[in-house]
Amino acid sequence: MIIKLNSSKNTDAEKETDKIKISTVPQDSLDLGYGYSLELNSLVIDQESQIYGTILMDSPQDKLEIHFDNRGNSGKYILKILYDYKEIKFKMSDNKFSNDYTFHLDTGKSLRFPITLDESITKDHKLHRLWHIFYNSSG
Repeated sequence: MIIKLNSSKNTDAEKETDKIKISTVPQDSLDLGYGYSLELNSLVIDQESQIYGTILMDSPQDKLEIHFDNRGNSGKYILKILYDYKEIKFKMSDNKFSNDYTFHLDTGKSLRFPITLDESITKDHKLHRLWHIFYNSSG
C-alpha cells in the first residue's frame, strides 16, 4: 500500500468509527476457498481516492480501517504495521500506542477495526510505503 500525505479531507465522506466489528465472511468470499483476505482503507477520504493501492491522506494520523477475513484456521493472530519498511507503533480506538495487536478470530469470521498511526510520523508531501502484516500465532 502506498500513502501520499498531501490530500484534502473529504468531510462528507467521513464515516469514522471507533468500534471493532466482527461479522460472518460473505458466502462469495468463502467460495474462494481456504485463505485470508486483507484490506486497508481510509476512513476520512472517499473510496474513489484509493486506487491502485494508493491512499491519499491529509495527515499521517488520519484514521485507517483494516479489514481481515479469515477463511483459514481459527486461532490467534498478530497485526504489525510497517511504515517505509520499519515497524511502527499504532493504536486502535482510544487505546495506547503499541507495536502490535493480538486477537482471536474463528474460521469464517471477518474483523474490521480502525487504526491510527504513531504521532512521530509527520506530513512531508512524499510517497511512503505502508504494510499491514498478520501473523498466525496459534501453534
